[in-house]
This record gives sequence, structure tokens and C-alpha cells, in this order.
Amino acid sequence: MAGVTLFPCAFDVPCDAFACSKPARWFVGRHDGPLNLCFKLCQDCAASLVANIPQELLPQTTVSESSNEVPNQEQAEEAVQVEAQEEAAGLRNYICLKCGKAYASPQRLAAHMRACKAVPSHE
Repeated sequence: MAGVTLFPCAFDVPCDAFACSKPARWFVGRHDGPLNLCFKLCQDCAASLVANIPQELLPQTTVSESSNEVPNQEQAEEAVQVEAQEEAAGLRNYICLKCGKAYASPQRLAAHMRACKAVPSHE
């Protein structure tokens, strides 16, 4: 099960990269998991990581014949802007995939999922 993403860090914690003591701005991990298991990165280290992603890990995209832009690039940019606005306004919801209840933080969602009656128990 994947789901590992970069998501904003709102806590005053140091970057986990070697020999970096700048304040972390990004978590690398799962939204619905415990934050102490996430890797923390400052803005510079996160930008360096993104800039140095190996070619084989990048998604394969096709270039439209009519233009040099990737198809749906405008939609992707719009989605990023909407997501940033929602996070800034505190409207970001984390929804349980089993019962559909929405929570304001990934920690609350994780706590709910442990006790959710709709989630089958592991035997």
C-alpha cells in the first residue's frame, strides 16, 4: 500500500537531513499515519529532493502534438491552487474510506480508523 506524499509541516521541528538544522517545512510520509514516523525536510532539502528525482521514478508523459505543454497542465495547476487555498483556510478534510466521515486532521482520521466499525478486524 503506497500513499507516501509530501505534506506541510506546521510544527517547530528540525530537518532530518544529515547536517541540516533548518526548521522543517515538509513531512514525507502518509497523511493518515503517525507524524513521528514521517521524515521531516526543510524547504531547501525538499526542493533538492524534488530536483534530483531519478528519471525512472518520474511519470511517463506524452507531449501533445499541437503544443509543447503536457496535457491537462492547466487543470493540474488549478488543482494545486485550490488545494493550497483549502489548506490555508483550514477546510482540508480527511475522509474515512470505509464509513465516509470527514475529519479536520490526519491524526483524527487515524484515531477514528482504529475504532471504525466499518473497518474489518484483522484476524
